[in-house]
Amino acid sequence: MRGGGGTLAEMTNDGKLGSAWTGGQWSFVRVVFAAAFLAGTIVSTAVLVREFGLKTVPPFAVQIVAAGLVLVGAWTRFAALLLLGFRATRALTADFIDPGFELAVGLPLLLLVLAPPAPFGSFEARGRVDPDGGWRLPPWSVALAWIATGLTGLVVSFGAFWTMRRSESPASSASASSAAVVVLIVAGFAFAALAPFRTTRRYAWCALWLGQVGSCFFDTRPDFMAIRLALPLFLFDPAWLPPRRTPAPELVFFDGHCGLCHRLVRFVLGEDRERLFLFSTLQGEKIKTVLDEATRARLPDSVVVQDSQRRVRVKSAAVVHVYDRLGGIWRVVALLLRAIPTALRDLGYESIAAVRYRLFPRPAESCPLMPPRLKDRFVA
Repeated sequence: MRGGGGTLAEMTNDGKLGSAWTGGQWSFVRVVFAAAFLAGTIVSTAVLVREFGLKTVPPFAVQIVAAGLVLVGAWTRFAALLLLGFRATRALTADFIDPGFELAVGLPLLLLVLAPPAPFGSFEARGRVDPDGGWRLPPWSVALAWIATGLTGLVVSFGAFWTMRRSESPASSASASSAAVVVLIVAGFAFAALAPFRTTRRYAWCALWLGQVGSCFFDTRPDFMAIRLALPLFLFDPAWLPPRRTPAPELVFFDGHCGLCHRLVRFVLGEDRERLFLFSTLQGEKIKTVLDEATRARLPDSVVVQDSQRRVRVKSAAVVHVYDRLGGIWRVVALLLRAIPTALRDLGYESIAAVRYRLFPRPAESCPLMPPRLKDRFVA
């Protein structure tokens, strides 16, 4: 099938599956997963030390260091492969394993091993002139993730269904535990049925979320729950929330003397593959041609966005607008930020802006250093 009903194999051959991933979005989900994994490892280490003493520390210390490397994006492939080896060893030697949890841990680690190095936002990408760096997620790795999740979901669902059928306690059928088992069974079968087709894949993803939430009922430790809930992020397709396009690019004005503002510009350039935004400094001539003097006098000396309706957005509203237009995971971030009262958002924005010169050195040039292909994104 083609078009809206393309299968996983066809989407891989077309090079479309996962093509909407950007380096910054990949770094975002990497940080979320690594933070949950790191927290879980630290908690487990503390528990084992109390029970068995310091002899348990060395292997967990290696895992803590490796998880920290994944968190900051340094030697990510090596660190993820090391952690994957620890998980595989544990799975082979343990008396009992939870296939769903092992998938929640192992699949993200495998994807981090298979993904290209140095996405935007990682330590590996530091000092790179081109923010994007040509980073692209291989479509076959995304297809592999979907297939592995579907097969594991079937195994878990069949196992749970068989266990439920063999249960001899009729009272248990009305319990909350049995309800959670039913959720797991339905979610696993639904994911396997819906995942192969493009038009239903987002519903499969929702079923995966439902199954992960249901599995949290059986293990309520916050760190383990966070790891389970991080898994769907790796199967999210940013193309489900495409960038918001306008007839002409919008203008982002930034403080040319601000190191943090330069970093924001580099972030947008790295994530914006649709040429949604053009850039100019607040100290340049362009702003004088689009905003009158009275309006310019009221602007903060950080980041200002003039949108397609010629409305001027400042402070946190400017940042939220940029996130929303970029689409993908960034639109979800924008939605979460909008849930915060504007006054509180602006307070956080102003607190950071007040110390930005101390935290980030002033750049030598008013515009960030860019490769030739991005020079036309800046207007004088």
